[in-house]
Amino acid sequence: AFDALMRDTVAGIAAHEPRTLTYVVHALDGEPDVRVFYELYASEDALAEHEAQPTTRSFLDQVDDHVTSVDVQRLRLVTAAGIPRLT
Repeated sequence: AFDALMRDTVAGIAAHEPRTLTYVVHALDGEPDVRVFYELYASEDALAEHEAQPTTRSFLDQVDDHVTSVDVQRLRLVTAAGIPRLT
Protein backbone atom coordinates (compact mmCIF):
# COMPACT_ATOMS: atom_id res chain seq x y z
CA ALA A 1 0.00 0.00 0.00
CA PHE A 2 2.88 2.38 0.74
CA ASP A 3 4.44 1.79 -2.68
CA ALA A 4 1.08 2.54 -4.35
CA LEU A 5 0.84 5.77 -2.34
CA MET A 6 4.37 6.64 -3.49
CA ARG A 7 3.57 5.94 -7.15
CA ASP A 8 0.62 8.35 -6.94
CA THR A 9 2.72 10.94 -5.13
CA VAL A 10 5.58 10.74 -7.62
CA ALA A 11 3.12 11.02 -10.54
CA GLY A 12 1.73 14.22 -9.01
CA ILE A 13 5.21 15.60 -8.48
CA ALA A 14 6.18 14.83 -12.08
CA ALA A 15 3.02 16.50 -13.41
CA HIS A 16 2.97 19.64 -11.26
CA GLU A 17 6.43 20.43 -9.92
CA PRO A 18 8.90 21.51 -12.61
CA ARG A 19 11.32 22.81 -9.96
CA THR A 20 11.54 19.42 -8.28
CA LEU A 21 14.64 18.26 -10.12
CA THR A 22 14.54 14.68 -8.88
CA TYR A 23 12.36 12.70 -6.50
CA VAL A 24 13.43 9.09 -6.21
CA VAL A 25 12.25 6.30 -3.94
CA HIS A 26 14.51 3.27 -3.48
CA ALA A 27 13.93 -0.11 -1.84
CA LEU A 28 16.83 -1.37 0.26
CA ASP A 29 18.18 -4.83 -0.66
CA GLY A 30 17.47 -7.32 2.11
CA GLU A 31 15.10 -4.93 3.91
CA PRO A 32 11.68 -5.29 2.23
CA ASP A 33 9.99 -2.73 4.49
CA VAL A 34 12.62 0.02 4.14
CA ARG A 35 12.41 2.86 1.62
CA VAL A 36 15.02 5.54 0.99
CA PHE A 37 14.03 8.82 -0.65
CA TYR A 38 16.29 11.22 -2.49
CA GLU A 39 14.80 14.60 -3.34
CA LEU A 40 16.51 17.48 -5.12
CA TYR A 41 14.93 20.89 -5.60
CA ALA A 42 16.00 23.86 -7.70
CA SER A 43 15.92 26.09 -4.61
CA GLU A 44 14.53 26.43 -1.10
CA ASP A 45 11.49 28.12 -2.69
CA ALA A 46 10.97 25.01 -4.86
CA LEU A 47 11.03 22.85 -1.73
CA ALA A 48 8.41 25.11 -0.13
CA GLU A 49 6.28 24.82 -3.30
CA HIS A 50 6.63 21.03 -3.13
CA GLU A 51 5.52 20.93 0.49
CA ALA A 52 2.44 23.04 -0.32
CA GLN A 53 1.24 20.87 -3.24
CA PRO A 54 -2.00 18.88 -2.79
CA THR A 55 -0.18 15.65 -3.74
CA THR A 56 2.43 16.19 -1.04
CA ARG A 57 -0.17 17.23 1.54
CA SER A 58 -2.16 14.06 0.78
CA PHE A 59 0.97 11.92 1.15
CA LEU A 60 1.82 13.53 4.49
CA ASP A 61 -1.75 12.98 5.71
CA GLN A 62 -1.51 9.25 4.92
CA VAL A 63 2.14 8.37 5.57
CA ASP A 64 1.72 7.62 9.28
CA ASP A 65 -0.65 4.78 8.36
CA HIS A 66 2.26 3.01 6.61
CA VAL A 67 5.51 3.75 8.45
CA THR A 68 6.97 3.05 11.87
CA SER A 69 9.82 5.58 11.73
CA VAL A 70 11.24 8.39 9.62
CA ASP A 71 14.80 9.69 9.55
CA VAL A 72 15.31 12.86 7.50
CA GLN A 73 18.78 14.08 6.62
CA ARG A 74 19.22 17.43 4.83
CA LEU A 75 22.13 17.39 2.40
CA ARG A 76 23.96 20.32 0.82
CA LEU A 77 24.79 19.74 -2.84
CA VAL A 78 28.47 20.19 -3.65
CA THR A 79 28.64 18.94 -7.25
CA ALA A 80 26.64 16.67 -9.56
CA ALA A 81 26.32 15.21 -13.05
CA GLY A 82 23.28 13.99 -14.91
CA ILE A 83 20.81 16.58 -13.64
CA PRO A 84 20.16 18.84 -16.65
CA ARG A 85 17.99 21.46 -14.90
CA LEU A 86 20.39 21.95 -12.01
CA THR A 87 21.09 25.65 -11.48
